[in-house]
Amino acid sequence: MVRTISVYNDFGPNGANLSRFLLDYQETPDRTLEFTERINRGIKKAWDESVAYANAQKPKRELFDKPSFNLLEVLDPVSKYQTALITLGPIRFIDYHSTKDFLNGVKNPKDYGLTKQDVNLLGRTIDPLSVFTALIVEDHVVMGKKGKKTLAVGAGYLSFPGAGYLNRNRDTFMNKNQRYNHKLEQILFAEMKEETGVNAEKGEIDKARVLGFVKDTFKGSHQNSAVMSIIKSNITIDEIIKRKKLAKDSWEHDGPYVFIPKDKEIWDAFISSDIDHGNIPLEDHVFKEIRGLKMRDLNTKKVEEIRNIKTTGKAGFMLPWAGRYLFGDSFFKEQLKKHKDHLKINQIGNYWYTEHIKQVKKHRYPLQISHL
Repeated sequence: MVRTISVYNDFGPNGANLSRFLLDYQETPDRTLEFTERINRGIKKAWDESVAYANAQKPKRELFDKPSFNLLEVLDPVSKYQTALITLGPIRFIDYHSTKDFLNGVKNPKDYGLTKQDVNLLGRTIDPLSVFTALIVEDHVVMGKKGKKTLAVGAGYLSFPGAGYLNRNRDTFMNKNQRYNHKLEQILFAEMKEETGVNAEKGEIDKARVLGFVKDTFKGSHQNSAVMSIIKSNITIDEIIKRKKLAKDSWEHDGPYVFIPKDKEIWDAFISSDIDHGNIPLEDHVFKEIRGLKMRDLNTKKVEEIRNIKTTGKAGFMLPWAGRYLFGDSFFKEQLKKHKDHLKINQIGNYWYTEHIKQVKKHRYPLQISHL
């Protein structure tokens, strides 16, 4: 499997201060996608089938539409003292979920009255923003096995707790009949608290850095952009384990957490196993240094040893990128060179949504969208 990742904004090995990022969301015509009736029918039919499938599972699994933020543009700050502006518009989760199924080959567009041209355009214009964070405690990076009952892409694979889509109901607030955004750091900290119990309001976060904005674009991935970040907490591993049982959304990761120590050899072995999608098992001396890989499966009650590492799409890129933060740029470049046949990085530069708009107008696809 080849993982293709588009990097739109890269803030370097040390990242950028999280507090410098400003969300600019508006529900104006110039930021709103308008679909034809034919495309809407296809999206609705695909969504209804997905909901029916989720409801038929035992136990019943949740799948619901939620108002999301469509990523339009990210402007890099000129200097480290300036604000980085993130421009957002409205999008429905239903539009994204159906498009993701088409792009990943889960559903055939023809069965829903759509063409490849339709799907390609939808994939370029529908991009709900999410946050994706690597949590560091006691010089260990925390991972967890994605819960199977979430119906999420990569269910059963390792990922990073503290990730999720931005939600317009939760991440905005009203003041004097005017809707405002929460700050990006508030959204990221809230997501981390819900899944791990780490509480920024109690001073439990020492450092938060944004590494960049990336999008996974290969089959079987989430097919959306995320703010990739690092959070360093001052609480202990034992406390994280304790809080997992009490955290609101801890169910999103089955079993105990996995803790990867800050050790180049261990990170190299972990990444190598994952990049080759588990075909390279961890050797004994590496396995025993990673706490949590021997875990009790919550469904079968059997003890499972995870030696063949498999992660979700964005997690597979976050591992070498977080390694760059921990060990320096040379480590990251070595990983890219070593795994060039399995990991493809497209360095695109600033996320310019205006270019997507131009493509829509140029080709006159059956998707109507106002000019930004």
